[in-house]
Amino acid sequence: PAFTGSEEACREELPAGPTGSFPAAGLANWWGRYCCGDSQSNICEDYIMELCADAASFNSSAWMGWDPCLAVVGKFEPFTPGVATCAANISFGLRNVTRQEALGQFAFSCCGGMDSVCGPA
Repeated sequence: PAFTGSEEACREELPAGPTGSFPAAGLANWWGRYCCGDSQSNICEDYIMELCADAASFNSSAWMGWDPCLAVVGKFEPFTPGVATCAANISFGLRNVTRQEALGQFAFSCCGGMDSVCGPA
């Protein structure tokens, strides 16, 4: 079926192999790029967050463990980086951590060793 990017559609959790599930935004980024060409990889871009402090350092071809960075960015709700939002506790896997800590774990691989939008982990 056709997929139309909307906030509701891009936030929907979909099954994703051995890693459990991903929001559709992450899968649309990943599958869109490899199945439909780069022109389709941004169908959910209005509904995903910026991971890297320097957007140009985002490596869309990198992987974080089993997860491609293009799909990882869909795991996080978009937010406006700041002291309070980066220090906020979020659910991350089976535990609660600060958003800064969670993003920092992905930034090393996905941002080429550069900081996340929340700074160093």
